[in-house]
Amino acid sequence: MMNLRQRIFLVLQPHNGRGSNLVGFLVLGLIALNLLSVILESIAPVQQAYGPLFDAFEAVSVVLFTAEYLLRLWTCVEDPRYPNFRSYRFMQIIFGRFVQEWRCNGGILLPQRVFSLVLDPISPPNAM
Repeated sequence: MMNLRQRIFLVLQPHNGRGSNLVGFLVLGLIALNLLSVILESIAPVQQAYGPLFDAFEAVSVVLFTAEYLLRLWTCVEDPRYPNFRSYRFMQIIFGRFVQEWRCNGGILLPQRVFSLVLDPISPPNAM
């Protein structure tokens, strides 16, 4: 019997049935709608008329993309390609490094540091 994290992992992975195809389609659709929103928002009369609607759509999109990302992060320990990360220790490493970086830089995460924070803990030992 699969637990909740395993089921969510399977739904978030591509080509794992109807649920995963639907999630992929919805994410792709949200990306396309965000692209359309940015294009329309760049037109001054449209932006003036629908500015608050664009702002609300952007806020909802950020919440949805963040939720998807956090679900992927939470379920990544179910990936059979990384058997050593099947514990919450992996999550503690990533979040601990984010908090440490956040505190050291006065509440600012530099983009170049974010990539190294995420990639360093998951890189295989002999990847370099």
